[in-house]
Amino acid sequence: MDEKTAEFLEQLSNKYRHCDTYQDSGLIQTSTTVGERVIKSHNSFSTFFIRPGRLSIYIWFGEDQSGSPLSIVHESGKSFAFREGGDVPAMECHSLSNALAKICAVSNWTSDGFVLAIPSLLEKEIRDSCASKFFDENCFLIKEVNSKAHLRRTLGSEITDVWFRADHTVHDVEVQAEMSKEEFLELHGTVIALPEIRETIERARQAYPSLNEIITQQSSDVIRKSRRVYSHVLFDQDIDESVFEFPT
Repeated sequence: MDEKTAEFLEQLSNKYRHCDTYQDSGLIQTSTTVGERVIKSHNSFSTFFIRPGRLSIYIWFGEDQSGSPLSIVHESGKSFAFREGGDVPAMECHSLSNALAKICAVSNWTSDGFVLAIPSLLEKEIRDSCASKFFDENCFLIKEVNSKAHLRRTLGSEITDVWFRADHTVHDVEVQAEMSKEEFLELHGTVIALPEIRETIERARQAYPSLNEIITQQSSDVIRKSRRVYSHVLFDQDIDESVFEFPT
């Protein structure tokens, strides 16, 4: 990692390391292309954090925050995944990464790889639960103009471009990756065998084919692109405690 990138990442870490609270909201636009078929999806999201170590992530289907979101709550060192408003109790998970994998498997939703990037900056126990640190030696600061910055991370075939505002808050993220069908199915072929959610999975599969099933029928490589736009990022503002509640 070059000196300029290392200096920027240290400034970025300090911004998130010393806040009492953090919250954001935005939209993810994703397209998965395999052969001549393009599968598009829109998800909105929100993140809430209160120091020390209380984090919740909400993901909605569609462009607005209506309906029942997919949720992850991390509190007291424990991570839970659940569908808000459903009749299935929250699943306790080994880590935030594990909670994200379970949500992806149940919901037919595929992470753009940036979901845990910002949480990994906030607190050591959260960073450890993210399994890997996003802002690492694979990052390179491409441009910094008028205190605005463009950071690129390259890992294998996946390229992530992140644009930061002058105050080090994220404004825009673009992720693109190309992989073989076999690599995609291995990455997203997580099967959840817990008896209490098996019925939920079966109902979802009957309603629409899973992304895995669609791609299995194709012979081409898979190209994935997503754009994540943050509508707001707030530090040190009051946060309603209810965002950390989960069904028991």
